[in-house]
Formats: sequence, C-alpha cells, structure tokens
Amino acid sequence: MKSLINIKKNYLVKIEKIMGSPVQQERLQDLGFIPGTLTSLIAKLPFNGALACKIHGTKLAVRHEDAECILVSAA
Repeated sequence: MKSLINIKKNYLVKIEKIMGSPVQQERLQDLGFIPGTLTSLIAKLPFNGALACKIHGTKLAVRHEDAECILVSAA
C-alpha cells in the first residue's frame, strides 16, 4: 500500500485504509474517502501543496497532510 501522495496523476487506485487521528479520519470519510472506494489523482500543487482528486464523480482538494493518511492500492 502507498499513500495517496505517492501515486501518479490519473492512475486509478482503491482506498484501503484511512490513518490519522479520529477527527481526521472522520473528516476524510465525510468527504467520501471511504475504504473500498476508487479514486484518482488529478493534480498536485508543488511544495507539499494540496492534491486534487476525483472521487464519486466529484473533484475534491485535499491537504497534503490529509493525503498522507489515505492509504491506497492498485485498482
């Protein structure tokens, strides 16, 4: 498993696990980052900036710190 920040752009992955504090986990799950869900990385801002992901047909921006907590595997 890799962190979401380590995948290539437009590569489809499956969310395996959400790490971090309980509050952080709940916030990410409220956004739709639920284990078993497919997502892809659309864009990465430089210097550890936000990441844009496509999940459930919606584009979402995720902070770099939060994206590190999302563990994914090949879909």
